[in-house]
Parts: sequence; C-alpha cells; structure tokens
Amino acid sequence: MEQVVCIICGEKSFSHFLSVKCKYSGEIFSLNQCQCSLVLTSPRPSEDKMTSYYQNQDYQPHSEINSYNSFFNIIFKKISHLWKYNFLNQYIKKDKSKGIDIGGGDGSLAMYLNKRKIITDVYEKDMSCVKFINGCNIFASSSLSDFKDDSYNLVMLWHSLEHIHDIDELFNQINRISNKDAVMTIATPNIFASEIKFLKQNWVAWDVPRHLYHFNYNTLDLLLTKYGWEITSRRSMFQDTLFNVYASIDCNFIGKILIFCFISVYSLIVQIFSRNKVSSNLIVCKKK
Repeated sequence: MEQVVCIICGEKSFSHFLSVKCKYSGEIFSLNQCQCSLVLTSPRPSEDKMTSYYQNQDYQPHSEINSYNSFFNIIFKKISHLWKYNFLNQYIKKDKSKGIDIGGGDGSLAMYLNKRKIITDVYEKDMSCVKFINGCNIFASSSLSDFKDDSYNLVMLWHSLEHIHDIDELFNQINRISNKDAVMTIATPNIFASEIKFLKQNWVAWDVPRHLYHFNYNTLDLLLTKYGWEITSRRSMFQDTLFNVYASIDCNFIGKILIFCFISVYSLIVQIFSRNKVSSNLIVCKKK
C-alpha cells in the first residue's frame, strides 16, 4: 500500500470522505478529500500490486478477450460505441484524423472506429489485451513511449484517467504525442452524480481500488489547466446513469428492476436541470 499526494496541488494531508468496500476482495478502502476538493483513494495498492484487482473475469473493458460477455454488456457496448462515434464526428474530419484510445481495454472501440475510417491506436497496460488488439491488425502498446511525437489529433480517455497511477507521466506523454491542434475527450465518473443520493457507498463507479481519483467538473478543470489544456465544451452521458444504477443494485431480479426504474427516472430528471449532477463528466479540451 502507498500513500499519495494530490495530483493537482501536491498536498499530502486529506480529510476523510467515504469508506467503500471492494466488490471482489471485500477490503475496505478510504476515499479522502484534498483542500482543492479532489477525492483520492488513499492509501492504495502500488502499481505493481494492482494487477490482481483487474483479473476478475467480469471486468468489462476486457470482456472481448475472455468468456464473460453478458447480454446486458453486449447491448450497452453497441449503444456506447455508436454514441461515441457520433459524438467524435462533431470534432474531427475522418479522413484527416488519427486517434489514440488511452486505456482502451480490449480495443473494441478502436476496432469500431477503424471500421468507420477514424484510424485509432490503443494504449493499454494489460498485455493480454495488447496481444489481442495487435492480432486484429490495430497498433497497440503497453508503453506510451512507443507512440510517435506529434502523431495524434484525437486523444481519448474514456473512463481511464481515474485508473492511472502516474498522472504527471501520462500528461507529459500526451503532450508529446499529440499535435498542436489536437482535441482531447475525457470521461470520468462524477462524484456529484444524482444517483449517489440513493446508492451511497454502493455506487459502482467508486470501483475501489481500481479508481484512484474521483473527480468533479471543477477538479478536472484544475488538473487540465496544470498540464496546459483548456476545456472547450462539456456534455452529459445519460447512458452512464442507466449503467451505473443497474450495476450498483444487488437484489432479486424483480426488485432490481423496480429500484432501477425509480432511481434512474429520478436521476435523469435531476440531470436535466443540473449539469453538475450527471453520472459522468464528459469534456472536450484543446491545448492552450
């Protein structure tokens, strides 16, 4: 286990925010809040010890390369890929764009985008995923140093920023491999999500200890400013509300459906009137 410093302001002392149980190991992890309002999992497993927390067969970003691929996961992934493709089309020209999916899991999004003429490479730490993606004729690597300077005008971090231990190294590499006109999209769970009112510590998007940082819009803005990026727009990901609520409920099927409907309807209505209450922060940014 390692203690951490704040990735925004460098502070080492935090106040307790919430205790959350790991769904798979049963361990209790502390979420602590910095004076700048960033919430961190601390103490946390060191990077070399974290591998065991990603080896569950139902870890969904790896689902294409193992036997787990539920009907719900298949449907959600198809909808998610289509939505992301349509979203990205607002910011790029397909015939002139090259993207990198950072933390791309099994590479299914990159495969989807490549088929639609958005050439996309993948950075992924899991070597079994890297081998799988390379076998599908898409370039992937477990080291960002393998990607060339000024190569990308589209950088994507779809629910991956919160997983990465060395944020300083990450942004140094992103700044190296992206060109001056690059667009970067980042999606992270939002600690002000409306459904947390009901789900509390059972909210699936806490996902301790795999989620190292727990952002809101303001802390994302502070972090990006630190590394020379500015937010140009923000969007809601209403589909994440449905996924997070459904995956957070643990009871019999009928009860799950009833609770899911109630919390989902409540949460979606709240989000219509408050952008700060969305389940996931989705931002688009450019270099300053």
